[in-house]
Amino acid sequence: MKHAAALDIISRAIRAKVCTKCCQRPPLSEEWEPGWKRPCEGGCAIFLNLPRLTQIVAHIKDTHLDAYESAVRSSVCQHCTLTPTAGDYCVEQFTRSCPLSRYLGDVVEVLSKVPQVMACDNEQAAAALAGVSR
Repeated sequence: MKHAAALDIISRAIRAKVCTKCCQRPPLSEEWEPGWKRPCEGGCAIFLNLPRLTQIVAHIKDTHLDAYESAVRSSVCQHCTLTPTAGDYCVEQFTRSCPLSRYLGDVVEVLSKVPQVMACDNEQAAAALAGVSR
């Protein structure tokens, strides 16, 4: 499967799993189709860091979320520009108001399926595997 198609499928899976319950989603957007890009994605730590998060999940094979949280803090949060307190003392991370901090478990669950999605020979099968419909 082509990288662009796989990234689109993963984005739709994130929207289906995370955006429907996100505390920062636009009003009534929880009912939107996963294929519809949300206006908040341009300022979302999850979507802005999706390629890096995919790499983190691919390299860490752990059943505990702590390992993923540590990797995200060191390779994503340290370079974040979305909040003035980003880094080791990020208020949004401490209060779990940052979507990446709050929904990391869901993100890891979706991104752990990336190798299988990439191995699919057609987009429909890949979308079904990722948990989204076309």
